[in-house]
This record gives sequence, C-alpha cells and structure tokens, in this order.
Amino acid sequence: MAKLLDTYFIAIERINDNRKFIAELLSKKYRAVAVFGQQIEGPFDSVNKSITKVSVSANMIMRTISVSPRATNIILDDFCRQCEHDIWYSSAIPDQIAEQMDEAAKLVQQICGSVLRSSPEV
Repeated sequence: MAKLLDTYFIAIERINDNRKFIAELLSKKYRAVAVFGQQIEGPFDSVNKSITKVSVSANMIMRTISVSPRATNIILDDFCRQCEHDIWYSSAIPDQIAEQMDEAAKLVQQICGSVLRSSPEV
C-alpha cells in the first residue's frame, strides 16, 4: 500500500516543490487586473482552480486508500477514479485540467500578447 500512496504523493510533491513559483504567479493577479482589466482575472482563477483540484484530489485519494485499502464499493471506486482523473490524464476521458490550463494560457496571450511581444524602450 505504501508504494501506491507514493504514486499519489508525487502530484502533491510536485506542487509543493513549485509552491514559491505558484505563489509568486498568483500574487500578480491583482496587478495584472490593474494593468489589463478584469478579463485577465479568468486565467489566474483557472490556474489556481486546476492546481487546487489536483492537490485536493491527491490528498483525498490518499486518505481514502489509507482508510479503506480494499474497498470495493462502487461509489468509492467511482470517487477514486474521478480523483485519479483529476491528478493525471486518463486516455478514456478528456483531460479537463490540461484543457483549462491551455485555455488560460491562450487567454493570457490574447489579452497581454502585444505587451509580451513588444521590446522595452531604452
């Protein structure tokens, strides 16, 4: 069971390893809103929502497995399957988190593109 739990811990560890970067990115939300307007708020919220969903799902599945390692309950199986889907892509189901992150990146490029592409004047 420890090996199985380690599998889910990887997702949490990746988020924790990048916690400083994530915090710095998300802390720029209100400055970006001041410069680019309310439309930039959506991509920041999508990124935060995606990171939170992966973290919560990994923690929930680890707790579920720890409490009930041999559960065969259909509801519990469906819950674990949904958590696994949230953590990493399942080829049978579209990867909604990756889609949200891609959409957030596209919106940032649309909203901020001209500023990001321009060279600073010296």
